[in-house]
Amino acid sequence: MIGGLWKSASTAALVAAAGLFVGGVAMPSAKAADLGGDCCADLEERVAELEAITARKGNRRMSLTVSGQVNRSVMYYNDGFDRRLLSVDNSNTNSRVQFTGSARINPALSAGFMLQFDLNTCGRSHQVNQVDDEGCGAPIAGNPDGIGGAGDSLVGLTLANWYLSHNQLGTLTVGRINTAAAGATTVDLGGIGVVANSQPVSGFGMLLRSGAGGLSTLVGAAGANTWGGLNCGAGQAGFGGVYQADCGFSALSRRDGVSYTTPTWQGFSVSAAWGESNYWDAALRYAGEAGGFRVAAALAYRRLTDQEGDVQNVGPPGGPQKDTERRSIQGSASILHVPSGLFVNGAAMRYSFEGANIGETIGGVAGGPNRPDVNMWYVAGGITKNWFGIGNTAIYGEYGKYSDGITGLEVARSIAGLGATGVVLDSEHSWWGLGIVQNIDAAAMEVYVGYRRYSADVVTSGAQVPGGIEDLSVLQAGARIQF
Repeated sequence: MIGGLWKSASTAALVAAAGLFVGGVAMPSAKAADLGGDCCADLEERVAELEAITARKGNRRMSLTVSGQVNRSVMYYNDGFDRRLLSVDNSNTNSRVQFTGSARINPALSAGFMLQFDLNTCGRSHQVNQVDDEGCGAPIAGNPDGIGGAGDSLVGLTLANWYLSHNQLGTLTVGRINTAAAGATTVDLGGIGVVANSQPVSGFGMLLRSGAGGLSTLVGAAGANTWGGLNCGAGQAGFGGVYQADCGFSALSRRDGVSYTTPTWQGFSVSAAWGESNYWDAALRYAGEAGGFRVAAALAYRRLTDQEGDVQNVGPPGGPQKDTERRSIQGSASILHVPSGLFVNGAAMRYSFEGANIGETIGGVAGGPNRPDVNMWYVAGGITKNWFGIGNTAIYGEYGKYSDGITGLEVARSIAGLGATGVVLDSEHSWWGLGIVQNIDAAAMEVYVGYRRYSADVVTSGAQVPGGIEDLSVLQAGARIQF
């Protein structure tokens, strides 16, 4: 606690400087000013200086804990025509700092809060690409160095909430929250999530490249042509609205809203949340151990509806376009055999469309039938053991696949610039990877190296991508330190 740090520092300074213990015999306590003369003027000055520079809590009733992590890495990519080495913040679990506190109201009820800030760096591993190594959209914005003119960035507020928690009744949280579905597709007992999970984010800001060398032209939030866009058609030239990247990063789910979580019973817990933009979700989680096996799992359902007019009034005269709806069911599980260290992680998701906005087409008819469901599945496995005495070493392999991520979208809104025409009739992308994570327990540190190879295939109603879509190789090496 920060308050405890001040108390310890002040006491130690007084004891050491005033000599309150002489020859192992305790002397009567006294204030520095009571010792007479000028002998302690330096001590008083030093105590005043410590008081001035020491951070303190606003009150003594609510505890305060500062924690967080720094997760930086270097990332090498090769798209068949271009290759480069970049310095990035790891988007799997980015650098952040958080302030948490709690206070006991009575033996069964407590209250608390959380404030979490992330380093909103442009150079995240899912934002950089072949034409923008800062990841800020700099070439378009006309600023070649990113925010601040030197690659500097901003601090983002990701979570800000308070909660009430009762031993028998559960926990109610209000504010900027992680909803019930958050993390439902990234359950991991193998300890590889720092670099590998069902979110294929490393390198996913990269632009698609045709076999003839052509580079896709859509970038940023409206760029469903990026590798990440193949997850779910993240942007439709500005028509994505609140759905932008909603299934692209299936593990993320933050909203301004309210959530409730039950107490854990026999390893099970249930949670539900409501959030802005007509969002709600619910999740079931389990964690347990038996017969030398640890098991953890999560299953979640999400539903999101919002007025398309929030993005652009594209409906008939006199009113915005009719609301559309998105639903998803998603989950993951992990099994670890404790004696051997062998583990398997698995995840899956189905994302469904109900209604189409004007940016989504099937058969060339704007606002036409629903797009087909987007399906994702992922599996990873390996072994984690403390072979060297400094912490577990996890060695893994992985494979994942998305189907129909941009099926139903016009080429101009999804893979523009690659030489294709018409509407996307079929689309899929997959990746395989392998890597190693070394824990250094004494420093709360994980050092990692991970390699991924991404492949994609798109079929359109007109001209096809000449030479197909080039594979993308990404190698990421770095470390996460938690504090």
